[in-house]
Amino acid sequence: MNFGFNDYQLFAQNQKRYLDLQEINQDTLLNTIEEVGFLNLNEGEAMVLHSLSPNDIMTYFQINSKGSTRYQNLDILEITETEFLTKGLAPLLDRFEPKYCAQLDNSIVFGNSIKPVQAVIRSWKEDDHFQQTALYQSVMQNMAEESSILYIANSRGIESALSDHFAPELFREVKKANYQDYGFAFQLIAEDDFFHTTARVVRKGEVRSNAEVNPIFSVLLDDDVATQPQYVRNHYTQQWEIIVQDKRNNLYLISTDGKVLWKRKLKSQIQGKISQVDLFKNGKLQLAFCTEDQFLVYDRNGRPVSSFEKSYSGGNLNGLAVFDYDQSRDYRFVVTQGKKAFMYNRKGQVVNGFKYTETQADVLFPPQHFRIAKKDFLVFQLADGSLKIQHRDGRDRLPLSGKIDFSNNPAFLYKDKISVTDKKGVLHQVDANGRVTTTSFQQGPDHGFYTTSKTLALLDQNTLNIKGKKVRLNNGVYTSPTIFYLGDVLYISVTDIQNSKVFLFDSNAELFGGFPVTGNSAVDLLDMNGDRKLEMVTRDAANALTVYQLN
Repeated sequence: MNFGFNDYQLFAQNQKRYLDLQEINQDTLLNTIEEVGFLNLNEGEAMVLHSLSPNDIMTYFQINSKGSTRYQNLDILEITETEFLTKGLAPLLDRFEPKYCAQLDNSIVFGNSIKPVQAVIRSWKEDDHFQQTALYQSVMQNMAEESSILYIANSRGIESALSDHFAPELFREVKKANYQDYGFAFQLIAEDDFFHTTARVVRKGEVRSNAEVNPIFSVLLDDDVATQPQYVRNHYTQQWEIIVQDKRNNLYLISTDGKVLWKRKLKSQIQGKISQVDLFKNGKLQLAFCTEDQFLVYDRNGRPVSSFEKSYSGGNLNGLAVFDYDQSRDYRFVVTQGKKAFMYNRKGQVVNGFKYTETQADVLFPPQHFRIAKKDFLVFQLADGSLKIQHRDGRDRLPLSGKIDFSNNPAFLYKDKISVTDKKGVLHQVDANGRVTTTSFQQGPDHGFYTTSKTLALLDQNTLNIKGKKVRLNNGVYTSPTIFYLGDVLYISVTDIQNSKVFLFDSNAELFGGFPVTGNSAVDLLDMNGDRKLEMVTRDAANALTVYQLN
């Protein structure tokens, strides 16, 4: 049984409400937890806490322990003070008494005796993971990878759960049937103001095969690839095409079968990503981007859109930021150049109501728009360490006094908080009320950082960390991780550009079958042609792109 935590303080507020507590638990040790899991093993019962900051929790138990036992080069503590757990996680721990614990990377395993802790350590050391079993793989087919609550059991486990929590007549009916070869799963996913549930009963052994990867076409450019290849939508076919620029500043649009549809010469190199917009609200999409010294919008035939050929003396533009606050296609385009910020509407006109046109230091990244609790936040990261969080009109929304030595990573919205990292690997998060929290990941200054709304990935040198699960890669020079969420599955990619290898992992930090493949750039990934198979595009040789299909 697994419980996911987006916000422990919200859980604590619900405890006070439903358990009639006098005050909310403010324990900072529990504020860092992301998941709580319970295991019913042959050796006994165990609980696993997954935390962003497990060292702090272990320090507490080291102080409050009778002693330790060494097992497979790990210390198992016999703990004496667990009230902050039993009260802080009530009612989840009502039937579990933690007596022993040990740390496994970003997780801490607790046992009602020492044996289940040893069993978990043994499996962890041997890479004998539950997700590799026929039970797990059978029941998790067609289930979302992220859950608020997830319960998985064999026939013995489901009988126990039914007898404890369900009507007696249902338990008797299941008991009479022969479910020995079946697995059971129950999943609840809560998001925003709704939730949905899935329940499955599946014969074990119906295991999906690992994905295989095959190259389906390659494209040679006139010169070396200069920008990261990315997908853009063809609004006529609703399929996806590839857009990329070479070092001669030629911009290419490439079809789903590898044909160059057009090539256009630009004055300089594109900065950041290309965005697609519907300027005329007629379903026809245009390509919007900044080069080193221009802001341009092209139609799908590679022709410039009038009023969107803007040049800036001195160059040094960041990538283009595109905001569509209410999904109404009333776009705001933000161009940043040093300390200057220019905002335009969908007609290419300056938005006079936007006041934040001059910043106190150079803007490091394209500004970003996040929506939290139906409020809009515009985020600027500045070279002097300022994190500026503004209203739509550019006025200060959340004035912050501290400075951050920003890493080379943009801001993300993670667990409804504006999230950045510094060069020491500290995660700085700001909530909608301006409260700032920090978590140290002890990363190097050149670490990579990427999040979705609920999943965080880090890469420091050759160690990839996905939701606290660590993968040691071979020595190389790696791109920052990128997360793709497609069809309820998370895909995390990194590329070793030194050795020309692309890696693709799932949310459990397991490498997909067929990987690594040859590639020399960050990738883009989606179902390119609507055949329900994913296609991945990457730079292959210096002047070539390759598209792989995941079968």
